[in-house]
Amino acid sequence: MKILTITNSNKCDFAYYMAKLLADAYPNVIVIDNSSYHELFFAAQNITVDEDKDLQVITRGNITYIKDVDYSPKFFKTFDYVIVYEGDVVQKSYLEHSDMLIAMPDCRPFVFKKLLEMPEKCEFIFRDSVVKINKNSLAQLAGIKPEQVTGMIPIDAGDYANYLGILYNGRQHLKGLSDEYVQALQYVLIKLTGEDEKTVEKFIKKERAKA
Repeated sequence: MKILTITNSNKCDFAYYMAKLLADAYPNVIVIDNSSYHELFFAAQNITVDEDKDLQVITRGNITYIKDVDYSPKFFKTFDYVIVYEGDVVQKSYLEHSDMLIAMPDCRPFVFKKLLEMPEKCEFIFRDSVVKINKNSLAQLAGIKPEQVTGMIPIDAGDYANYLGILYNGRQHLKGLSDEYVQALQYVLIKLTGEDEKTVEKFIKKERAKA
C-alpha cells in the first residue's frame, strides 16, 4: 500500500487522472476526497444520475471513492494505492505518512503563504503558470527550495475543458491534455510506482489514444 496526497490545490483533476491510470494496472485503488467541496466525490456520483445522492462510498470498477476520511493504516492496507485529495485543506497525519506528497497551487501570490506550512519532503507542481515565471522565481516567491519544484503546468484551455468534463460527466479521457500536464502525471507515476520511464510512457500514450 502506498499513499499519494495532493494538497494546496483547487482542482481535483490530477487526483482523478492518477487514480484512473493506477486502476488500469492495479486491482484496488481508493480515492479519498477530503476537500471542502468534495467535488471529486460528487463528480463520481454523477456517472449514474439516478443513484442515491446520500451515498458515502462509491465504487467505479476497481476504484473506490470516499470522502472525509482520516489517516487509517488498518483501513488502507487492503488497497494497492490510496489517493488523497485534500483541496486547500492540510491534514498533518497525511503530511507525515504519505509516500509521496504533492502540492499543486496556482501561481497567484497570495497562495504562497500556505506553502510555507508544508514539510520539506513536499514536492510542488505549480499550475496555471505563465512564460515569464520560471522554477527558480517561483521557489523564491514561495520561500521553498528550487529542487522542491518538480513541475510547472501552464494555463491551457484543453486542460481546463477536461477538468470541467470530469465535474459534469464524472469521467474524462486523457486525450486533450497538454504535454506539460501529461509530463507531470508521468513524473508522479514513475516515482510513486517505481516503474521505469519507458513503461510509463507507453502506458500513458495508450491511454491518451483513447477517444
